[in-house]
Amino acid sequence: MDDRKTLCAVRSLGRAGFDVTIASDAFEGRSFHSRYGRSRVLIPRPEGDAGSFIEALREQIEREGYDVLLPTTDLTTIMLSRHAESLDDLAALPVPPRAASALCKDKMQLADFAVENGIEVPKTHCVLSEDLLRELSETRDYPMIFKPRKGSGGVGTRLVQDMGELLDAYRQLPGAGEDVFDFTRPLVQEFVPGSVHEVNALFNRGEPRALLTQRRILKYPRFGAGIYNETTNEPDLKEHAVMLLSALNWHGPAQVEFLRHEKTGKPFLLEVNGRFWGTMDLSVAAGMDFPVLACRMARDGDIPEQMEYRVGLRYRWPFPYAILHVRETGRWLGAVRDFLLPHRATRSDLSLSDPVPLIMEFAYTARRVWRRRGKAVDPVEEWCNVRRKDRFEE
Repeated sequence: MDDRKTLCAVRSLGRAGFDVTIASDAFEGRSFHSRYGRSRVLIPRPEGDAGSFIEALREQIEREGYDVLLPTTDLTTIMLSRHAESLDDLAALPVPPRAASALCKDKMQLADFAVENGIEVPKTHCVLSEDLLRELSETRDYPMIFKPRKGSGGVGTRLVQDMGELLDAYRQLPGAGEDVFDFTRPLVQEFVPGSVHEVNALFNRGEPRALLTQRRILKYPRFGAGIYNETTNEPDLKEHAVMLLSALNWHGPAQVEFLRHEKTGKPFLLEVNGRFWGTMDLSVAAGMDFPVLACRMARDGDIPEQMEYRVGLRYRWPFPYAILHVRETGRWLGAVRDFLLPHRATRSDLSLSDPVPLIMEFAYTARRVWRRRGKAVDPVEEWCNVRRKDRFEE
């Protein structure tokens, strides 16, 4: 629950008049403290024992009679997609088919599927040993991108400049694999210089219902989520996203990421986040309220297409991302300009009408720092630790 997109969804739905119950395995998420949440419940984390997670949801839905169950994280979306038949008799679930969800989470399978459907991707190879890595290194140009086969938020992604850095990246992998992250089968990918652009989408069983494009002005970490974005109108990216998601018979929200080559402008597919995205505040501010649209579509069976939104609107997330951005880049003056003296058509998630989530963010972090006092902990590094879960789910 400790992430941007969940808080955005709670605020949007609450403002639209929905009665919102927030469920998580802990009460420390920012969303729990939003004034727009009607109630809060604890449920087991789905990791490890999906049975307890599904049973707890069934009992809660049967007791309270909810109309829609809306997952916001990778893990909950995966589990609900996998076990939808256990719950769809009780509440509407805007989640993708199980096979589509699994395919999009696996970056190698997604790359192969995209190529089969006429969408270009950077040249991508899966490596299972140092010998294969050495062979591949002899036939490819540097720099290259090294990343986990499953992952999110740029975790484990590195730009490597030579064989030594490539081997170091491979040897430093945790060697663990699970539903959201898989470090056991890393990928080596062609480096394409350019900027990241995204298509934010809502689909109803293979048919598009809402599409919005945006570009990342700033990211954290370097290969991670957007922390300062701008809405755009890019028909070619929308066309590619529709081709891909229609072929998957997609249902529910998704964000399709592309890399646009800095010289040719050609788009290359990077990945698909098969759930709500961390920068969803920008979509809502631009007039496309994806949480509300998703709930209405799930509840009513369908909604009219919505393709109009404000282009050129910028959105920033000053806290804590300005601190983390400076930590990574050292650009103090740039951070002041981008986060404190932004472009005129810029919004932020700082809400005077709903300030408690930000206050609690300070309180949680202060408590963590206090608990580790006397252990030579860098306070800024502690911020990074606090934000790890958020970055994982962006």
